[in-house]
Amino acid sequence: MSRKHIAVAVLAGAGVCAVLLAWFYGKPAYRKHQEQQAIAAAKAAFERRDFGAASVAARKALQYNPANLQACQVMAQLAELAGAPQALEWHRKIVELNPTLESKFRLASCALKFEAMPFPTASKVLAEAMSTASNNAVTHALSAELALRMSKPGEAAKLFETAQQLDPANEGYRFNLAVLRLESPDPKIAAEARQTLETMRAGARWKETALRWLVAERLKRDDAAGARQWSEELIAAPQRTFEDQLLHLRVLKRTGDTQAFEQARATTEREASTNAAQAYLYTTWNLENLNRESALKFLESLPADVRSSQFVAMAFVECYVHAKDWPGLEEFLQDKKWGEREYMRLALLSRAAAEQGNDRAADTRWRSAVRETGGSLADMVNLLGLAKAAGRDSATEELLWHIYQKFPREKWILLELDRHYARTGNTRGLHRVYSILGLADTNNLVALNNLAATALLLSLDVEKAHTIARDIYTRCPTNPTIASTYAFSLHRQGHTAEGLEILEKLEPAAREKPPVALYYGVLLAKSGKTNQAQPYLKTATESPCLPEERALAENAFN
Repeated sequence: MSRKHIAVAVLAGAGVCAVLLAWFYGKPAYRKHQEQQAIAAAKAAFERRDFGAASVAARKALQYNPANLQACQVMAQLAELAGAPQALEWHRKIVELNPTLESKFRLASCALKFEAMPFPTASKVLAEAMSTASNNAVTHALSAELALRMSKPGEAAKLFETAQQLDPANEGYRFNLAVLRLESPDPKIAAEARQTLETMRAGARWKETALRWLVAERLKRDDAAGARQWSEELIAAPQRTFEDQLLHLRVLKRTGDTQAFEQARATTEREASTNAAQAYLYTTWNLENLNRESALKFLESLPADVRSSQFVAMAFVECYVHAKDWPGLEEFLQDKKWGEREYMRLALLSRAAAEQGNDRAADTRWRSAVRETGGSLADMVNLLGLAKAAGRDSATEELLWHIYQKFPREKWILLELDRHYARTGNTRGLHRVYSILGLADTNNLVALNNLAATALLLSLDVEKAHTIARDIYTRCPTNPTIASTYAFSLHRQGHTAEGLEILEKLEPAAREKPPVALYYGVLLAKSGKTNQAQPYLKTATESPCLPEERALAENAFN
């Protein structure tokens, strides 16, 4: 081969190498570029409130990089705006990617919105924050919100007081503390709280919110004249809402001033007749405060363009549901397609059939409603709300599993199933949920403990349950609930005395809590300590418990 040919070959080889190197290094660089463009588009769309485009762009960024923090943050914000429980999972992922105190606080705040009592995620996050960031005002403020949701207003007030001391410039803490102190049995404290709200109403930021609380406080104390004074100031405020007008109507009705009430109602009705969303709100107010006839008369008087709105259609639905007029609802919904909300029409038709005892039509229509969602998570979540509001437990359960099968990464669905089965007393359903949760995360001791407990109650795969109970007790021997499950496991194996010994190591207060009291009472009874067992068994059966737990307590002395 000549030197010329060798040179050409070398250059050709270099060119191939350059192409390969460009492909090898350029592809990740290209993906990164596309990822950055997608997240920029998502943020821009979110800022201009084009939430559909923001969702599409954020998901595109996540396709390029599932660990894109900014995309996860956009998805979390979108889910919260939509009131969708999957917001909780996005915040969990954000904490995994960026475990800052701020992201943990956001997770706790989201959990307080979407979890049910006892708010396990929020409780865990805030307990950790109390041990590592007790000098942070937000720790105490969020803990106060948790206390409120746990019906502990006294504890919440103390926590807000601490938050205010740590951050005196934060008016929100001062405001919340005043609201809580309005309920104080001490007249002096309540008067000071009221004075704080009266002072804060003078500022633009808190004016309307403070006035709403002042109106509510006067109504609660049956002071209609005082409520009217604050309500009149509220509806004259610059940021008053249509709901404030409806509150004013309620106040005027309480005062007995018929003339003022009718004048205000006519004004409110005129405003509502030009706005479909307000027409819906005014209809629901009519149903709650006046009567169905008044609500229907208003709806039938609406202009054609307003009456054709989806909001008004739902207002008519509210009238039929309020009167339990299921044949009327069925007739109203027949042959009226609802476009993108067709699944809701079919779901309401399903309810109408179910309420009239036509189970076959109800099931057929419900399946059609689910199909009509086209697999959209948001639409199926809306359907879920309709099923829960109507108390249709079997439809709720079926739809939750359907959503989980399509979106197995949406862990909130399993939490919803957990709550559903706990409320309906379905131990076998709970066992199914805990089997999935425990298998997915072997560090989830709560799920593993519940898996072992339900297996023992149902006598399912008992040997495996014994192993799980022993293992998690070894890992966390000081947890009363885990200790009680292991003690019950030992009892089922014929080692009642050993199980009783474990429970008696616990603090007396821990043994008195219903979940632990049940097993302590059972083991005491089986040990012949009848008198000691009775108060614990009484505590267990007077609290919400599963059918198998109740049977265990009732048969403890047999």
